[in-house]
Order: sequence, then structure tokens, then C-alpha cells
Amino acid sequence: MSMRNFLLFTICLPLWCSAQDIRQQTGLNACSHLHIPENQPEILAISKAHAKRQNYFDVKFYHLDLQIDNNSNDISGNVLMRSLVRQHSTDTIALELHNNLNIDSVVTALDAGAFQLATISRNNAELNIILPFQADSGQQIQTRIFYHGNPPVSAAFPTSGFFSLNNHKFSATPPYNAYTWFPCKQDLTDKADSSWFFITTTNDLEALSNGLLTRVVPLPGNRQRWEWKSSYPIAFYLISFVVGDYQENSFYWKPEGRSDSMLISYYNYTNSETPEILQVFSNLFGLYPFYNEKLGMAAISLGGGIENQTMIGMGQGAPEPHEIMHQWFGDHVTVASWKDIMLSEGFAEWGISIYDEFKTGVSNPNARIARCNVYETNALTNASTVYGHTMDTTTVEGVFLRKNLYYDKAAMIINTMRFEINNDPLFFEGLRNYLNEYGGSTATAVNLKQVMEQTTGHDLSDFFDDWYYGAGYPRFDVRWNNALDSLYLQIVEQTNAATNPLIKTSLEIKVQRNEGDTILRFYIDKNTSFFKFPMHGVVTGLVVDPNQWILNGSGSVARDAALSYGFEPRKSSWSVMPNPANKQMALVAQGQNGKQNFLRIYDLSGREIKALSIKMNESFSLPELNPGMYLLSIGDGHTERVMIIPK
Repeated sequence: MSMRNFLLFTICLPLWCSAQDIRQQTGLNACSHLHIPENQPEILAISKAHAKRQNYFDVKFYHLDLQIDNNSNDISGNVLMRSLVRQHSTDTIALELHNNLNIDSVVTALDAGAFQLATISRNNAELNIILPFQADSGQQIQTRIFYHGNPPVSAAFPTSGFFSLNNHKFSATPPYNAYTWFPCKQDLTDKADSSWFFITTTNDLEALSNGLLTRVVPLPGNRQRWEWKSSYPIAFYLISFVVGDYQENSFYWKPEGRSDSMLISYYNYTNSETPEILQVFSNLFGLYPFYNEKLGMAAISLGGGIENQTMIGMGQGAPEPHEIMHQWFGDHVTVASWKDIMLSEGFAEWGISIYDEFKTGVSNPNARIARCNVYETNALTNASTVYGHTMDTTTVEGVFLRKNLYYDKAAMIINTMRFEINNDPLFFEGLRNYLNEYGGSTATAVNLKQVMEQTTGHDLSDFFDDWYYGAGYPRFDVRWNNALDSLYLQIVEQTNAATNPLIKTSLEIKVQRNEGDTILRFYIDKNTSFFKFPMHGVVTGLVVDPNQWILNGSGSVARDAALSYGFEPRKSSWSVMPNPANKQMALVAQGQNGKQNFLRIYDLSGREIKALSIKMNESFSLPELNPGMYLLSIGDGHTERVMIIPK
């Protein structure tokens, strides 16, 4: 989403209160024995007892059947929830519902049995439904709640997920505001397998929701019921509605290479780029994940957008690539903890740069660089960590209003991960594998790291420790000298975070020469690094991170005529010629013509890339290597650095 105005709270849950305790409070009698799991999900600020009770069933299906009009804040109807029991002798369904909403009655059924009247107990937002039976693990409980009332109404900065603005009603419920307008289980890790939303309103309005519109049913009194159904897994906070005076403009998108098509519907909204955005993201990340249903775009009166699954609410200033990118990152794969909000908002913001880069069908690095310059400018204003271990999860501002951190800096970190892996086919394959593995479910940054490592073969431990879990960002002060056909470099890294004094990272430096510029790639693994390269021609200057790959503050670049005296002469019996090379080189050694040697090639993190047998003083080719810096070793204990540059 591109709005940042929500409320959440994280608590640990070591205790619980059984239905027996509830019955003692309400005059009922029963006994319940439940196993207490060690790990608890992140939830709204409800009691530990209530949170424990929620842990013993999984929500499988929501069916909302509600009356919502645009001329009143009243809401009424019923919600059917089907859930699978996880715990032996479960006798309570624990949900959440705002006190403004009155419950008329609750009926429940076990498996396919008859519905029976249930008893309820309420304590602030907590709603406990006391079952007239006990359910065992593996059984299904159906719960239908009839209710009515006036949800608390939100404006620009919501204390509720129920909005009433400019003669239309809509929902925007992340992170934990779904309970303000319908009874639900607000557990990030518990996604329903499917959902229906039937909305009854006056027949001069349109009522929009997730999934496909299956029919519109005329009703007495100039009313009608809009019946929406979705067969995809969905998080509680992505179930949504929009009700108002809308004009629909629908058309079909046919993806490249497919013979079928998908519905795109605009509601008081126009943007001709939607198909192009969908195509770019489908090419890179896999087909739009809700392709069997639709993508809807409804204009709403909000200073930002809300990425509700298959039905996006587009407010003023909402960037369309951001909200559409959410359908992959944030809807298809939702966060298992808001502390890993980079997996949602960071990817969505980064998606804008990816669309800028690829919207012509091929990579346009300059478009990405321009967008990343904006990210960097914003991100440099915040030295905190992207991982929310210091996040104030009790406030809206703590999660969604820190754009410079959880949006811009997070986007730059994803941009840097692409650079660190240094192999676009593998990088995007890794993201597709992540979406395939966790699609329809939830994930953490640990899951992303594991999938990317398995796909690319790249150890990302330092990357995540320094960039994701660590605070701050680096700056690089570079001293250089050009003498005797050599380039001497001293790179000093400093960070603005005392807790993270060294960020290990790859780094590019452009060497500007009268014979043409050359980009050198380094791996910075200490605060002060020295390098020496053969470099013909006259060097006129250096540019640090010329392609805007990493987040870094302004450092100094200066020529130092005395720098070369700090380098020791080469002690090896062999060398690489030429260096830099254009994927064609030779190992040169005095008196060793034709001698066979076993060559090993490593990247700058020490990972072996290739091993092969070569003959000394004879040219060989390594066309499969990407441009960058590599380490070559032939077993005599000496390691030679070689720079591979493109033609």
C-alpha cells in the first residue's frame, strides 16, 4: 500500500485462559485441556488468554453477507466462518470484533451437522464463542455471526478500517483494523483458503470486492445484492469492499504467449499503463498470481492506495506500479510478521524502479538509476534498521508512516541484493522460486534469504546481517593515484551507525580515462582496503557507485600522489595478462611455456566459481563470467586479482 496510517501491537503469549474460565465468568460449566505452543503469531493488543485460544483453529473460509450503504454508517448482516480444529477438545472460537458492533445471535455447527445456538462472551475487542459441543483435531467448525451497528469511521489517519469519505464507503484494514467492521481472527499467519463477499446496497450504487462478480440479485425496496467470490487464499486484512456511485470500464488483458485473457476493471479510474505493468511484472516474477479472477482498480478518497487483493483502492498520488506489485509481494505472499515489512512495502516500492527499467521490454539502467537516486535521497534521512526489531508496533507511524525506512531504504536493499548476486537470471529466478514456495501463504525475511541462497548459490549471511538487520549505511572515502601504468586505490569505509561499523558489500568505481571509462568492481570486507591494477592511459577521475546500486552517503574522492609508495612489489612467479581482461587472458610465467596448471577461480566472497586445467603462457577464454572482480589461484599459494570488463 502507499498509505501509512494503521495500528498494530506485538505481544508475547506465555499464558492462556480456557473456555472453562470463560464459563465460570458467565455461569457456564465445562472443562478444556489445550496444548500451549512455544511460538505465537504477531497479533493485535488482545489478552494473552484470548490469543492462546485463537491458536487452536485455522480459518479456512469467510463468507461476509452485509448491508452497506453510502448514505449511512450502519452495517448489518452476518459472517460465516469455517475453521479447522487443530487441538483436541476445543470448545471455544476466539475472534475479534469492535464494541461498536452489536451481536444479535451466533449459531455453530460441527462438520456438516445442524447449526446450534452458541453462547458468547465479550471483553473489549475480544469475542469468545462458547460452542455447544467439543471438537477434536481435524474436525471443522462452522460459525455464523449475526450483527449490526456503527463501525468507528476513519478519515485520513485511521483508527478503523471502515472509511466514509466523499459519498462512498470502503475498507482499508491493514494491519489489524479488520475487526472494526467484521468479526474475524486477526492472525497474520492464518490465511483463509477462499472467501465470498455478498454486499447488499441500493440499486443506484456499485458494490465491489475481491474475486469475481458471480451475479447481481435484484431485491425489494430498490436494492440489490452483489455476490463476489474468490477461490484464492487471502489474509484477513485484504478482505475488502468499496460501495459508491461508480462507473465501470472493463476490458481484457491478454498476456504475451497465452491464448486466454483476464478481466481488468476500472471504477472511476483511468490509467492506460495497467496492462503494461502487469506484463512487466509477469515476465519477471511469474504470471499475475490471481489470473483466474481479475484486477480491479477503484478510485477512493484517500491520500494513497490500498492493495486489497484483486481490488485495489487507488487514492490521490498512489503509484500504480507500487500497488500492482503488491499483488505478488504482500498479497500472494503476505508477511508472517510486520517486522519484515520489507517483504511487502519494500518490494512494492522497488517495483516502481523495476517497471521504470523494463517497461520498454528491455533493461534501461538509466531509468532504474534515476528512481534509485530518489530512494537514496529519502533513505539517507534515516539511519535505523529495515528489520523492525526496534519498530514501535503500537502506533500507525511505527509501521506505515516511516516511508524513508520501510519503503525507500528497503527498496534500495533489494536493489543491492540484485547487485550482490550479480547474475540477473539467477536473481529473478530466486524471486520466482520464493513466490512459488510461499505463494498463498506467509513468509519472513529468513525464508526469502534461504530461497535466494538455494537458487543462486550465493551466501547472503553477511548481506542480511549488515544491510537488513544492521542499522545505518556506509560512505566511502577514496584516495587514488595513477603512475607507471598502474592505478593505486585506497578505499576507506565508514558508517553512520555505531552498532554496525562495517557493512560488507560489493562496490563499483568508475575510472574515467582519456582512453575510455572503465568500471571496477570490488568487495569491501574491511574498513580500509588497498588495491593496485594495471591501468593504461591517463586517469582523470573516479566515480563511486556510478550505477546507483547501493545506499551510500557522500564520501570524498581525491588524488594522492604519495599513495603508490604504500604498495609492496609482486612476489609471485606468475601474473595475469591482460588485467583488466575481456574474458580472454593468459597466465604468464617466466620459463613455463606450456606447463599444465590447475586454475581455480573465486568471487570476492571466496566462493569457487570455476576450476579448469590451463597451460601457462597460452591464452584461454572464460566467456561465462559476468563483468566484475575475481580471484585466480594455481596452487602456489599466490592469489591474483583479475578484473573482467565487458566489450
